[in-house]
Amino acid sequence: MHPDDKAPEGPHGWIQWKGTGVCMDVYCACGCHFHVDDEFMYYTRCPRCLKPYAVSGYVRLLPVTEAEAKAHEGVLKTEEYDEERHGPREGFTA
Repeated sequence: MHPDDKAPEGPHGWIQWKGTGVCMDVYCACGCHFHVDDEFMYYTRCPRCLKPYAVSGYVRLLPVTEAEAKAHEGVLKTEEYDEERHGPREGFTA
């Protein structure tokens, strides 16, 4: 993990890269948009300005409505609730 790779504010996730294939649209600070289809995507370089980047394992989580979640139920991933591991649900409000 890159030393500057910090968790973003708010809801987020962490990708544990296992060296598998990735299909990624990349947006550089210089404004260049490029695409990578490859394996082992731990680092990348902008083809325009040549700036190198470490690929973060963090991803933003964007809230959706229950209707949106229901519409994508076939691809909505979670894990079975475990109170000891996840904390109590009673009295919890999002």
